[in-house]
Amino acid sequence: PKLILTIACLMLLTGVVAWFTMIRQEDPFFPYRYAVIVTPFPGADVERIDKLVVKPLEEEIAELAEVYEMWSTVRTGYAVTIVSLKRDIYDTDPVWDRVRDAMTRAEEKFPAGVLKPTLDDKATDNDAIVLAVTGSSDVVELAAAAEKLKNELLKLRIIDAITDPLMGAIADR
Repeated sequence: PKLILTIACLMLLTGVVAWFTMIRQEDPFFPYRYAVIVTPFPGADVERIDKLVVKPLEEEIAELAEVYEMWSTVRTGYAVTIVSLKRDIYDTDPVWDRVRDAMTRAEEKFPAGVLKPTLDDKATDNDAIVLAVTGSSDVVELAAAAEKLKNELLKLRIIDAITDPLMGAIADR
C-alpha cells in the first residue's frame, strides 16, 4: 500500500506541475505554407499569359529550395499561381520574402502591360464554416443529406471564388 500510495502521489504531483507549466494558446499558430500570386495582364489571351508571364514566374520561384509545389491557372487577362512550401518549414516569413524577391526578378522578364503581381501569403488565414444538417429524425437520411452536401461543396470552383473578387478589385483601378 505504501508503494502504491507513493506512486499515486508522484503521478498526481507530476500532473499538477505539468498543468501549470504547459504552454497554452487560445488560437494556436499554424505556419502559412500556401500563398496565392495573382498576376494581371489586361487584354492578353491565355497562351500569351502562360508563355510570357507564368513561365518566367514559375522558373524564378522554382529555384527556391523551400518550395514544395506550385501550380497555375491562367484565364484571359490574369494568372493565378498557388505556391506550397515544404512541410518542415515553420518560419515562413523569410521564405515568402524570398518568393517576393523571385517575383521581382520575374517582373523584369515580363512584357509591357503586365501589372505588378500580388502575393497573398495569408491566403490560408480564412475563417472556417461549420454546417449542420437538420430536418429529419432519421440518422440515415441525415447522413445521406450530409454526403450530398459534401459532394456539392467539392464541386465548387475554389480558384474562381478566390480570383473573382481580386479581379473585380483590379478592374476598379
